[in-house]
Amino acid sequence: MTAIEQTQTALRFGRLDYTAHVRDRMRERSATRADVESAIRTAKREVLRDNGTYRLIGGIDCTGDTLDVVVDLRHPPAAIIVTVQNCADDSGIHRAPVAQRPIVRRGAA
Repeated sequence: MTAIEQTQTALRFGRLDYTAHVRDRMRERSATRADVESAIRTAKREVLRDNGTYRLIGGIDCTGDTLDVVVDLRHPPAAIIVTVQNCADDSGIHRAPVAQRPIVRRGAA
């Protein structure tokens, strides 16, 4: 199961936990829980970060803006929402930070 699927499952069963940090970032970015949940439902790809969390990329919030969600899945069955970020630049092209690396799946071509 992918990180996106695991997070979507946690969402369906009401097992999303929000850290104090993400609540602060949500206030700063005027993002609601509904925005975060919409971004999780519509995320397009995931990136495993060096610290073991996953960035769910390409999700859309309730107003149609791109919203990335960083989630910690190391405490099942909960998905801990760590932070949210809008990373589209002025051209609309998403740019992931250099420190992140794409997930390489075994047996993938």
